[in-house]
Amino acid sequence: MAYLGALVYNNGTSGGYILYRKARCNMHISVKPLLTFDELIEKMKDLGIHFDRVTETEAKDFLSNSNYFFKIGAFRKNFHKDFEGRYNIDFRQLQELARLDMKLRYLLLQYCLDIEHSIKTYLLRLITNDPDEDGYDIVQHIFSTQRNAAEFKNAIFSSV
Repeated sequence: MAYLGALVYNNGTSGGYILYRKARCNMHISVKPLLTFDELIEKMKDLGIHFDRVTETEAKDFLSNSNYFFKIGAFRKNFHKDFEGRYNIDFRQLQELARLDMKLRYLLLQYCLDIEHSIKTYLLRLITNDPDEDGYDIVQHIFSTQRNAAEFKNAIFSSV
């Protein structure tokens, strides 16, 4: 959602603060209170997340230092709800999904960096082996045919 600015103020409740966003184009914005870590733990309990394999203190530490509620909370949607609309999962399961997500992200990042390096090496080899190319012509051609960075990016990724 695009927004022009944000305002945070204490709403006088134990939850503390509310974040308001000034949106463009009269978009509907849901306003939710920012919760403390204790309140987040209670919210998770209400959703059916229990703390048998991880203590609540360990969960608070994980949320405050290693991850954040909305990411951890989103992983719960991979599980089925019971007839009361609650999940029957342990916080440890969500932790493990978060760790798997992080490992996958780092693996994909490494692959992307390797692919980028290989493409650059290949292009440089083509340029170096072409006696009619000095390298500057390619750069000049790119900048003369693309008016701005956004247009250049769109041209590159239009077929992806």
